[in-house]
Amino acid sequence: MKKQFSTLILAAGNSSRMNFPKAFLPFHETSTFIGRILDTYIEAGAQDIVLLVNNDLANDMQQFLKNEYPASPIQLVVNGSLDKGRFYSVQLGLSRILSGPCFLQNVDNPFISKQLLQAMLEKLGEHDVVQPVFEEKGGHPVLLGNDMVKHLANLPGHEHHLKMELEKFDRFRLNWPSDLILANINTPELFQQYFGGSNYFIWKEGTQYSTKSGTTEKLK
Repeated sequence: MKKQFSTLILAAGNSSRMNFPKAFLPFHETSTFIGRILDTYIEAGAQDIVLLVNNDLANDMQQFLKNEYPASPIQLVVNGSLDKGRFYSVQLGLSRILSGPCFLQNVDNPFISKQLLQAMLEKLGEHDVVQPVFEEKGGHPVLLGNDMVKHLANLPGHEHHLKMELEKFDRFRLNWPSDLILANINTPELFQQYFGGSNYFIWKEGTQYSTKSGTTEKLK
């Protein structure tokens, strides 16, 4: 029997270092980061997906979901208070989750697989948190059990640190054979490191997003 789970995708940052919306970075010729992430979670059997974005990305993302995922269980949630910090984003997203367990997925960590997600679900069991590790370094995504979801969503205030809260609970560290779970693609240099050597072009809302030689630009 397949385990039911939810997913919170965090894509509300300003992408200031990338100077480009990371959700729409090309993963390959026919898919973006967000498309690759959504496809993987849907294929793995996610019953509930919450996608958190900022005001600037909301319209483009709404149109993207309407065109590409009209029948999928995706809730688009807009965070209009980025000044409240990352933990507020996590709480805002978790407050919309219908049930746990729940994966916390950053949009700039696109190297996930159905096999990784299934292995993490299998290890949740009596643990509150499952995190993949490569050579003792914690990677992404993080899987939260029901108690952990409730704890984070109901903490008063937004000044908490996610890592410190996770350490208060029973965490299982799942050894994984690939260092791609450590990759955070949040600068043009890192994009070039992992995706260099190719030119990709994608059309969203009549705007051409292009990446060339490690730089990113929005072409009108």
